[in-house]
Amino acid sequence: MISIKRRVRVAVMCFLVACGSARAKCPLVYVDLEGEVKGVVSEDDQIVVEVYPDPNSPSAEAIVNKDGRFKATIAFDTTRSGGRFHHNCSRRPERVTVILVNKVEELDRVRLAIENDFVKNEEGDYILSSSLELHR
Repeated sequence: MISIKRRVRVAVMCFLVACGSARAKCPLVYVDLEGEVKGVVSEDDQIVVEVYPDPNSPSAEAIVNKDGRFKATIAFDTTRSGGRFHHNCSRRPERVTVILVNKVEELDRVRLAIENDFVKNEEGDYILSSSLELHR
């Protein structure tokens, strides 16, 4: 059975290839994180994840489970520049901001450095090295 994460990756790659975008010439890397909201969780709580520099895709949102746990995966385009015959695929994520919001009110915000807070896996994706805690 194919995991949801793998299906999302395949769908994103197919979309980029179908569009004929230069971005499809360079690989995507993924920023994965998981954590927990401490305190009484509301059904309106959401996690917004922003990657810098701009991943060339919208910020990701994660729904907070009833137990306060959440997971998020953000696709990051490694294309720095592209030409007809050569593509510079050296662009890398530098930092991540994770924001806990309830409707329109910001409840907590954590800034993470890719270099210090994430490890790279065999596929070249970035995995948060420890579980994240946000406070309500």
